[in-house]
Amino acid sequence: MFWIDFWYFFKQTTIVMRLERLIIVLILFLSLFISKKTIAQTYIKNEVDSLLYLYTTLPEDSQKVEVMHKIWLYYLNRDFKKSLQFVKESISLSQKINYRNGYIRGLDGLGTLYSNQGDYAAALNYKLQALKMAEEDQNTKTIGRLNNSLGVIYYRQKKYKDALLYYEKALKIVEKTNEYEKISTYMLNIGEVYKDIGDYQQALSYEQQALSIAKKHGITDNIAYTLGIIGQVYEQQGKWEQAFSNTKEALNIFQSLDDGVSLAEYSIATARIAIKLNRGNEALQLAKNALQYAKETSNRHWQKEAYQQLAQVYAYQGEMNEAYKYQFQYSALQDSLINEETLKRVSQLQILYDTERKQIEIEKLNTEKKLQTENAAAQYRWNLILMSMLAILGIFAISLLYNIRQRKKAYDLLKLKNAEINQQKEEIEAQRDNIDIQKKEIEAQRQDILASINYAQRIQYAILPTPEQLQTILETHFILFKPRDIVSGDIYWATKYQSQILLAVIDCTGHGVPGAFMSMIAHEMLNEIVLVKKVFSPAEILRELHENIRKTLKQEANQNRDGMDVSFIRIDETNQTLSYAGARSTMYYVKNGHLEEIKPNKYPVGGEQMEKTRLFDEHTLPYNEPIWVYLTTDGYQDQFGGEKNRKITKRVLKQNLEQIHSLPPNEQKQHLEQYLKNWQGREPQIDDILMIGLKLG
Repeated sequence: MFWIDFWYFFKQTTIVMRLERLIIVLILFLSLFISKKTIAQTYIKNEVDSLLYLYTTLPEDSQKVEVMHKIWLYYLNRDFKKSLQFVKESISLSQKINYRNGYIRGLDGLGTLYSNQGDYAAALNYKLQALKMAEEDQNTKTIGRLNNSLGVIYYRQKKYKDALLYYEKALKIVEKTNEYEKISTYMLNIGEVYKDIGDYQQALSYEQQALSIAKKHGITDNIAYTLGIIGQVYEQQGKWEQAFSNTKEALNIFQSLDDGVSLAEYSIATARIAIKLNRGNEALQLAKNALQYAKETSNRHWQKEAYQQLAQVYAYQGEMNEAYKYQFQYSALQDSLINEETLKRVSQLQILYDTERKQIEIEKLNTEKKLQTENAAAQYRWNLILMSMLAILGIFAISLLYNIRQRKKAYDLLKLKNAEINQQKEEIEAQRDNIDIQKKEIEAQRQDILASINYAQRIQYAILPTPEQLQTILETHFILFKPRDIVSGDIYWATKYQSQILLAVIDCTGHGVPGAFMSMIAHEMLNEIVLVKKVFSPAEILRELHENIRKTLKQEANQNRDGMDVSFIRIDETNQTLSYAGARSTMYYVKNGHLEEIKPNKYPVGGEQMEKTRLFDEHTLPYNEPIWVYLTTDGYQDQFGGEKNRKITKRVLKQNLEQIHSLPPNEQKQHLEQYLKNWQGREPQIDDILMIGLKLG
């Protein structure tokens, strides 16, 4: 419909007006793209700004070291100097506070920086130091990870025997701990080594095992990588059909993961095999796709390879002018990349070596300074001893002459001191009593505040639907509700009117007491909109809720930007339909074993409003066969943890939901709670968590 309206709008004009309107449309599309990119960059910047703020405010302890590790990892492929700076600082602070695990990770980081610059000797030196210390501490996970890293370094140098040795050590460790994703990854690495040394039977054996584990446990990216390597083995064996089938399948998976770099790489690989199968047109399209993916991801390496592949395809088709054009572009970009990469590596290696040299010079100067200080101190002590001896002799001589007088003065002074000490003792006892009183007052205040918050919790739970009420509204369901503090900024709201069920999952700005205040406001407003005004359209409910919040908080006239993310659904049991509207909160559902999602509008309910009227989209879905529906706030997917202390992510959450949807509700909830507990480890909960799953049909 949009394109029909656009054509009509474009057709009813003169040629000049058509050009003007075409320019306006192009500007609108370009501004939309730029705004989305700016939002993504702003999110990343806010995340690293938070880490840098913690870095400047935290005391010198192990927590600050962990923050520095996250910062240098962030800068690893963005700013070499900053990444090196924070690695060095983490090592220095770890030594200072005797934080051994931080020191090991710092050495590991230095090894990674050197490896990225191609200085494998230095990289191996630091990685092996880290491995030795990890083995002394019997830190199994770190030992496994470092063995795999060493295998990668040897593999890059084509030292396949050494690479296999370390890969196999890493594999044995993770097989004992049943870390399936790492088992799949390390088997994948071993198979790749056998592929490069020409042992295709062993290569296929390891890749098939890695593929089987990845499929069983839903490790999507490893499925794609193993299929790609198997395709390369078949290609080297001349089995073109099998090679094409595998690389094409890997390409499809990378498409679903939206992995632009891998899409460029495997489009080129598939195009190369398509030529062997005399599929010239398909090879041409794949090569063009590869060039597009490379440009979109700003990956100049794969852009260069795509130019060469296009040149080969056009040469195969006999179009020599096109082949020459793309071969020329390939050569020009290759020369540019070689020069840029050489200058970059030389510059960065110089920084590394200068840093090492300066560190050695600093340590040497510190040692010399320490020796000088010790010599000066020894000389000062000797002079002091001599002066003391002379003073003692003088005092002894004077004391012989004035012995009686001095004794009397000492006695009088002692009496005075005793009086002062007694007075000070009384003052100290009075201060101690005052401190005890203040401590009791503070404790009483704390208990009052805690009692108030606990009472607020009882009020908040009182407004939520009881389990019995929910059971009458939603027959088959579960609720995963974990407030970060005593009271929560995440709440749910549900009611039933005749044959219609209305359900909302709400994530208010903030958590704790501020979030709880917002949740109370949302709850009362929904009661008024639905139960009093009888508004049942999810989109219309969100619109009215947005306007009421802005009016109640006077957001037109002040700087208040508080709001909420909402998923709202209406279930029509008579017509067996589900209607959904969302404000920055996605709805997931599983139908016929496949998880789908309906994306929300990208603005919240309440808060800043740039547009004249804020409207929300409404989606309707029939459920004439059983489906599972999931509504969730962002607390679950944003929880930090795992080996690299990263977020669970939306992708992993979707995989978990697709995996567990066939289980009974209680088992689904137990699985999600156990996964969260294992992932979180000792990391604190950073936000309120709320998820509701329900079965329809």
